[in-house]
Amino acid sequence: MNFRVFRLSALLLLLAPALFAQEPLPTRQIEAALEDGLYPLAEQQIWEVLSTQRAPNDEATLTILLIRALAGQQKFNDAMILADESTSLPKQDAFAYWRARTFFEAGNSNAVIQALEKIPADSAYAPAALRLKGRAELAAGDSKSAQKTFETFRERFPVDENAAQNLLDLAGIYLERSKKSDSAKALHELLERFPNHVLANNARLELSRQLITTGGKDELSETSALLATLGANELAHPRLRSAAWVELSAIEQRAGNSAGASDALAKAEKLTGEAALRVRQKAARATLLVDETKTKEAFLLFDEAVKESPNTATAAEILIQKAEALLKTQQYAAAEKAFQAGLDITVDPAVQTRAQAGKGWSLWEQKRYEESAAAFENATLKCTQPDRCVTASIKAGDARLAAAQYEKARDNYRRVTENYPNHPFAAQAMYQCGVANLLAGQTNAATLCFHDTEKNFPQSGFAPQAALQQAELLKRGQQWDSALEQYRRIAAQYTNAATKASALNQQGLIFYRLGKWDDALKNFQVVSTNYPDMPEAPQALYMRGFCRYMQGDTEGALAICQTFIEKYPGSVWTPEVLFWLGEHYYNRGSYAQAKATFLDIAARFPKHELADDALFWAGNSLVKQNSFLDAFTLYSRLAKEIPDSPLMLKTRFAQGETLTELGEFPRAILAYEEVIKTAPDDPLADRARGRLADCLFTLGTSEVARYQAALDAYQALYKRPAAPFALRLQALYKTARCEAKLGLKEKSFAHYVEVVYSVTGQTETLSPEAAPWFTRAAFDAAEFQEQQQQWKEAINIYNRIIQAGVPAKDEAQKRIEKIEREHASAL
Repeated sequence: MNFRVFRLSALLLLLAPALFAQEPLPTRQIEAALEDGLYPLAEQQIWEVLSTQRAPNDEATLTILLIRALAGQQKFNDAMILADESTSLPKQDAFAYWRARTFFEAGNSNAVIQALEKIPADSAYAPAALRLKGRAELAAGDSKSAQKTFETFRERFPVDENAAQNLLDLAGIYLERSKKSDSAKALHELLERFPNHVLANNARLELSRQLITTGGKDELSETSALLATLGANELAHPRLRSAAWVELSAIEQRAGNSAGASDALAKAEKLTGEAALRVRQKAARATLLVDETKTKEAFLLFDEAVKESPNTATAAEILIQKAEALLKTQQYAAAEKAFQAGLDITVDPAVQTRAQAGKGWSLWEQKRYEESAAAFENATLKCTQPDRCVTASIKAGDARLAAAQYEKARDNYRRVTENYPNHPFAAQAMYQCGVANLLAGQTNAATLCFHDTEKNFPQSGFAPQAALQQAELLKRGQQWDSALEQYRRIAAQYTNAATKASALNQQGLIFYRLGKWDDALKNFQVVSTNYPDMPEAPQALYMRGFCRYMQGDTEGALAICQTFIEKYPGSVWTPEVLFWLGEHYYNRGSYAQAKATFLDIAARFPKHELADDALFWAGNSLVKQNSFLDAFTLYSRLAKEIPDSPLMLKTRFAQGETLTELGEFPRAILAYEEVIKTAPDDPLADRARGRLADCLFTLGTSEVARYQAALDAYQALYKRPAAPFALRLQALYKTARCEAKLGLKEKSFAHYVEVVYSVTGQTETLSPEAAPWFTRAAFDAAEFQEQQQQWKEAINIYNRIIQAGVPAKDEAQKRIEKIEREHASAL
C-alpha cells in the first residue's frame, strides 16, 4: 500500500467519533512553518498532532492546515481528496475556500469559481472568497469580470485586512484596461485610507510612475513629493526606496537638473543590494556628471563601476557606457580605446554591435574613415535589431565614401535597400548609392539609383533630391533641353518651396548659360521674389543683376548688385558679387572705388577663395593711383596671410614693380629673383629677368659695373627661345644700350641693327609690344650713322621705319628730308 495513501486513510479513520485529547493545539508553530514555505515540516507536525484523537473543531482546523501543506507541496490531488472526505467536519465554509484555493494554485481557474459558490455570503471567508474569485478571473484572462469583482469587494469590505491589496490590484486592472484616471483614483484612495499600510509604499511608487507618463506640471510636482517621501521612508523596503530615487533622478534629469539627478542616484545606489544593479546606478550617475561637465569625477566613477562589476558582462556594459561618454565629450581617441576594451571582454552580440558602432563613430570623428567603415561593417555582422543594422550599414557607406572607396560604399548602401527595403532609411540608402556611383564616375548607374529613389520612395524627402540630381546630370552632360524639361517637371510636381526654388533657379542658370537673358531674368525674378527665405534667393537676386548687365543695362545691374550686398551681407555669394563690382569699377577707371570694394572682400571674407584675388587687385588699384608704397604693403600682406595662394608668383612680381617705382632697386631685384627661382620656366619669370636687368641698368648710373651685369642679364634673356618675341626684342635693344653705356659703340650699333633686321621681311603687322623696341633701335642706329656722317646709310635705316608702318614713320620721313636738305652734296 502506498505510504501517502496509507496516511490519508489513517486520517480518515481519525475522523470517526472517539474520546478527545485535551492538549492545546500547536497551530501557531504550524502556521509559522506554512508562512515560511516549510510545507514538509508543517505536514509532519500536523500528522504528529493528529495521531491523538481531537475534538471536531480541532480536527477541522488541523485538516485545513494539512490541505494547505499538501497544496504548498503541489500535492493537489491529495489535498482535494482530503477536502472532499471532510464533509462531516465543521467549518465547511473554510474547507470550501481552501478547496478553491487549491484549485487556484493548481491553475484550474474555472473550478475555483464553482467551488467558491458554496461559501455563504455571511461567512467569515466571504471577503477572502471574493478576492480569490477576482484573482481567478484575472488568471483566466477575464480582466473585465475581475474588475467588477474587486469593485464589489471595495464596496462590501472597505475595512477588510485585504482592502489595501484590493485597491492596489484594482489599480493594476484599470491600468491594463487603459483606464488610467480610474487607476490613479484607486491609488489615491489607497494612500488616503491606508497611508501607513505596507502597501502604501507600493502605491506611491506606482502612482508616481503613472503621473510621470501624464507629464503635467502639477502631476510632476506631486510625483516628486511622493517619490521623495518614499525614498526617505526608512520603514519602506529598500528595493522600493531605491526605485523611488531612480525615478526621481529621471525627473530631475528631464528638468535639466543634473546635480539633483546625480544626488538621487547616489541615494538609490546606497539602498541597492544587488551588485549588478548597484554598479549600473553608479554608471548612470557618472553619465549625469558628464552632463554637468564634471568629467574628471565622472570617469573616476565609471572606473569604480567597472572594478566593482560582479561579472565581465556587466563590466563590458559599463565600459561601453564610459566609451559613449568619452565620445560625447569629444575625447575620440580615448573613446576608441574604451570601446575596444569592451569588445575584448564581451561575447554578447548586442553589446558587440553597440561597441563596434561606437568605435566606428570615434574613428569617424578622427577622420580615420577606412577604419571607421570597418568598425561599422563589423557592427552589422552580429546585430539583430533592424534599426541598428541599417544605421551601421549607412554609416559604413558614408565612411567608405569619405575614404573615396566608392564601390565599397555602394555595397553598404545596397545592403540596406536589399535587406530592409521598407525601412524608413531605405530611401536615404538608395540615394546615397547614387551619390557613390556618381563619385565613382558611373553616371548611368547613378542616374538609375536616383530614378529608383524617386520612383520607389515618392513620399521621402530624398525623392525631390534624387529628381534634382537627375536633372543636374543632364545639365553636366550639356543636354540643355532635357535638363530644362526635367527642372520644369520638378517645379510642377513637387510642392515644397525648397525643391521648387532650386528647380526654378537651375532653369535660370541654364538660360543664362545659353545666352537667353530674358528667360533667365524671369526665372531669377520668381525665385528672388516668391522664395525670399530659400538658399537660392540670394543667387537669384544677383543673377538678375548679371542678366541686366548682359542686356546692356549697366546701371540697373549695379543697382541690383548693390541691393544684394545690402540685403545679404553675409551670403556665400557676397564675395563674388563684390568682386564683380570691384572689377567693374577697375575697368571703368574708378580705382578708389575698386580698391575699397576689393579690401571689403578681404576684410569680411578672409577665408574665401577670392580673398587673395581681392588683395591682389586692391594693390593693382593703388598702383593705378600711383600709391606704390600702399600697393607694396598690400602685396606683402597677401604674401604673409595667404602664402600658398596661386597668385604668389604674380604677387612677388608686383612687389618688384612697386619697389622699382619707389626707387628701391636692390629690394626689387630680390623680388624678381624670387619669381625666377620659384618658377624658372614660367612666362612671368622671363619678364622678371627683364625687369631685374632693368634694375641693374638703373643702378649703373651710380655704379658703372652694374651695366655689365645688366648686359649679361639681357643677353641671357635674349637667348631664351621660349621667351616672347617682343620681350627678346626688348632684351636685344637693351643689350645695345648697355654696350653704349660701356663705350662699346660698334657692338651697340650692331645690336641696334640686329633688332631692326629681326623685323625686316615680316609680312604681319608689328605687334604693339614689339613696335616700340624696333622703333627705338632703328632711330638709335640711324642717329649713330648720322654721327658717323654716313648719311645714305642713315636714310636707309629711316626708310625701314617707314616700311614697318610704325607710328613714328612720319618722324622718320622728316629726318630723311632734313638729311637730304642739309647734306644733298654728300648724297
